[in-house]
Amino acid sequence: MLFPNKQVNVPIICTYLIYYILLLYSKVILLKPSSRNIMVYTYVTNGIPIDFNYIRKELIRLDKFKEYQSWLDKTYLGIYQNRAYLLLFITFMIRKIFARRGVDRFDLVNIHNEKLRLAFGGNHRLIKNIITILTAAEVIRKNPVYSAGEFSQSYGLPLRFRGQKLGHTALPDVDTSFYNAGKMMRRTLLKIEDDPTTTDAIISNIKKTRLHQNINNFANSYAYASTESRDSNLIWLGNNYPMLGADIKDNRREFDLLRFEYHSHIGRIFHNFTNSPKIYRSYLRYRGRRLVQLDIKSAHPFLLLNWYQQFERTWENYDALIRECPELEDNLAEEVERYRDHVANEDVDNDFYLWARNQHELKNEGGDASDRGAIKKKFYKFLYGPAVSNCMIRDVSHRRQQCSFTDLFDKHFPILLRIIEWHKTRQFYSDDSPQMKRIRTKLRSENSYRTRKNKPKLKLSGKLYKQFSYANQCLEGEAMVRGVCHDLAREDGFFFIPIHDAIICQPSKEKIVRNLMLEHWRRHVRHPSDETIGFAPVIVTTKL
Repeated sequence: MLFPNKQVNVPIICTYLIYYILLLYSKVILLKPSSRNIMVYTYVTNGIPIDFNYIRKELIRLDKFKEYQSWLDKTYLGIYQNRAYLLLFITFMIRKIFARRGVDRFDLVNIHNEKLRLAFGGNHRLIKNIITILTAAEVIRKNPVYSAGEFSQSYGLPLRFRGQKLGHTALPDVDTSFYNAGKMMRRTLLKIEDDPTTTDAIISNIKKTRLHQNINNFANSYAYASTESRDSNLIWLGNNYPMLGADIKDNRREFDLLRFEYHSHIGRIFHNFTNSPKIYRSYLRYRGRRLVQLDIKSAHPFLLLNWYQQFERTWENYDALIRECPELEDNLAEEVERYRDHVANEDVDNDFYLWARNQHELKNEGGDASDRGAIKKKFYKFLYGPAVSNCMIRDVSHRRQQCSFTDLFDKHFPILLRIIEWHKTRQFYSDDSPQMKRIRTKLRSENSYRTRKNKPKLKLSGKLYKQFSYANQCLEGEAMVRGVCHDLAREDGFFFIPIHDAIICQPSKEKIVRNLMLEHWRRHVRHPSDETIGFAPVIVTTKL
C-alpha cells in the first residue's frame, strides 16, 4: 500500500487526479504550438539586424540591462516569450513603416492602442514593458502625444540611424509557437452590406483555396529583383500560409488570418489574394487542381471609354473654348473610335502601354521608359494624380511643363484629356457620398500630421482629383463585384476568386466566366452617342 498508516480518501484522490489531468491538458493541448510560427521581421542598419542580441548589447552599453534582466530571462514552456514579444512589436512597426510609399521612413507612424491590445492579448503591463525596453535600448522612438478622435500615439525608427543604409529582414529562428498569429493580423470583415450572398461565397472560396506545399521551396530559392521584393513576398506567404497551406490540417488552420474588406467608396473588394505576388499564383489549388485567371487587358485605359459620355456635361463649362475650337466637338466620334482601337482591339499585338511607349512623347525619356511596367506606372500617375495640364490655354508658350502622358493625350485624344482634367478640378460627387466622406477624412488626418510638423494645412480643392480615381474604380466594381461576382455567387458551388479586374476559376468554367465578364463590362462602358452600344474589352486567360 502507498499509505499504510493512513486511510485512503478515494474522492479526494480522484479530485486531485482530475485537476492535474486538466492542468496537463491546458499546457500540452491548449498551449501547444500553433500550426506555424508567425514570421518575425526587424529592420537592418548598415547590414546589422536589430535582433535580441543587438537589443541586449544596447541595454548593456546604456547600463540598463540589469534593470530588465529578470523580465527578459523569464521563460515559459522553455520559450523566451518576452524576448519574442519585443521583436513582435518591431514586426508590427515594420508592417506600418515599410508599407508606406513616398514618405520618409523616419517619420512617426500612428498605432492605435486598440490595435496594440489586440496584438498583445489586452495585457497593458506587457505592452508597457515592451515599449519601455525598446525605447530604453534606443531601437524605437515614441511620441506619447495623442488627441482622442484625431490621432494616436506614434512610434518610429530612432533618428540616430538616419543616414545609414536601412532595410528589413526576417528572423526565422525566433520561436513564436506560443503566439496566436491571428492576434497581429486579425482584421474586421467589411461585408457587402446589401449583398451577403456574394460576400459569403467569396469568403467560402478563399477558405477552400490552398497553396501547394512546394511553394515554400520555390519562394525561398526564387531570384527576386531586390531584397525588398524578397522580403515583401515572403511576408505575404508567412501571413497566409497558416490558413492556406495545403499541408495544414483543417482543424489547425488559423482562420483569424482571413481578410475580406468591401470598400464602398471605390466599390472594390480586398482579401488575402488581392496583393498576392503574381509569381506565387501558379501554386494556387482548388481540390488539388490548378486554376486559370481571366484578366481585362489594359482595364483602366479601357474604362476611359465610358468617360466620353461626360462630353456634354464637361463642355457646358467651356463655352468659350467651344467657340474658339469647334472642331473638338465635331471630332468626338472620330476620337472615340481612334481611342477604342488602342484599348479594345482583339489584336494581341495592339497593347495600349506598348503603343504609348513607342510614341514620341515617351520614346525619348530614357532610363526604364521602354519597360511596359514603367510605362504603366507613368500612366497611373498621370491618370490618378493631380491635374497637371493647361490644356485650355491655346498659346503653348504659356503652358507650364506637363507630364509626358499629358502631352501624349493632348496630341492624340484632346477631348478625353479635357474631360479627365475637368473632373479632377471640380467636385462632382455629393457631400454625403462615400467618396467625399473619404476625401474629407483623409484630408483631416493629413492636416493633423502637417500641424504637428508646423506645415500649412491643405485645402479641399487640392484633393478633388481623387474623385476621378474613385469613380473609375467604382465603375470597375460595378462590372466585377456587383455584376460578375453577384451572378457567380448564385451558381451553386461555383468556385471563383475576384482580384479587382480579374477572376480566378477552374479551367472548365472559363467560358462561363468570360461570357459574364463581357456582358457586364459591355453594360457599364457605353458609347457616348448611342447608349445601346457597349464596348467589349479584351479578356486574356492565363493558366496558373
